[in-house]
Amino acid sequence: MKKFLLITLLSAVASSCTFEQKDPYTLINRPLQSNTQISIRSIQAFDDSTIWATGNSGTILKSFDAGESWDVMTIPGHESSDFRDLQLFGKKKAIVMSIGSPAKIFRTKNGGKSWWLTYFNEDPDIFLDGMTFLNDEIGVAFGDAIGTRIPIIRTINGGNSWEMLDEMDLPRALPKEGGFAASGTSIRTLNDSTLVIGMGYPRGRVLRSTDRGLTWEFYLSHLGNNENSRGVYSMAFKKSSNESKTMIGLAVGGSWEEPDNHNLILSRSKNEGKDWTIISENAPKGYRSAVDFAPDKNLAICTGSNGTDISFDEGLTWKSFSKNGFNAIGFTPSGKYAYLAGNNGKISRVSFLE
Repeated sequence: MKKFLLITLLSAVASSCTFEQKDPYTLINRPLQSNTQISIRSIQAFDDSTIWATGNSGTILKSFDAGESWDVMTIPGHESSDFRDLQLFGKKKAIVMSIGSPAKIFRTKNGGKSWWLTYFNEDPDIFLDGMTFLNDEIGVAFGDAIGTRIPIIRTINGGNSWEMLDEMDLPRALPKEGGFAASGTSIRTLNDSTLVIGMGYPRGRVLRSTDRGLTWEFYLSHLGNNENSRGVYSMAFKKSSNESKTMIGLAVGGSWEEPDNHNLILSRSKNEGKDWTIISENAPKGYRSAVDFAPDKNLAICTGSNGTDISFDEGLTWKSFSKNGFNAIGFTPSGKYAYLAGNNGKISRVSFLE
């Protein structure tokens, strides 16, 4: 590993590091105080100052000052819910998703002062893994297989109501196929009509729809190998810097049961999530549960329980940024900050200096 240059900052900044001089950015990592000890599984920024996060024990966090202070909320009567994903539509407009039976989706329009239950499914086998929105009205969520089908639910009114696809339209599942509700990012949108879903056991399949979730095709990420703990945990996409008409895709995995195992950690696509190639040289060093691209940059970050890695070349090569591990990543739309969130209420804000 190439040597690092250590930087001493004022006491307001807890820690920082930069890679060799040819790297385009100095990364400054500031731990934040979330005032909670929950396992945070999803974090999203609406702008540079507005960040929401969710996790277990029915907990929802929000900050309006770039993470310097946090409000901790629960939805009355749903304190045992495990909120693994969220979607922001404004500073005070949000949707949160609870995963296990009964699966629930709530919406607030007033910053969490009141919540509306917009989806409820008490099938004993329901387990939602993630959701995404193609625009302000159309959203899609998916879950582990129930019988021979993968459940897909859709909203066409901004999350005010959700409906399951007709059974014959649901994607066919492999035996006991499931996904991972690790960071809320194993389902992603590429444009206003295309979205992809990454699955786990047994083969790490990639489901791809070009008609807003109504019909699906299947591809292979190559991250699955018939182990229950392997497959696609998270995906990220960006427009290629070299080819304007295509998108680069990243998928991360590994085994949460063996976090230091370096096999089958990252796969990369050059054609919008259709074909995937395992990256084994200069790859992340162990299980990774979240990956994301910085907006308008070739920079990507991935993280997992044993550390955090960074790439400056659209995910081709990686190097360790920190040995601190997290569950989820959320970039601000401006690309000024990335927020990393994990167990025991841990949140850090990473900024990028050119």
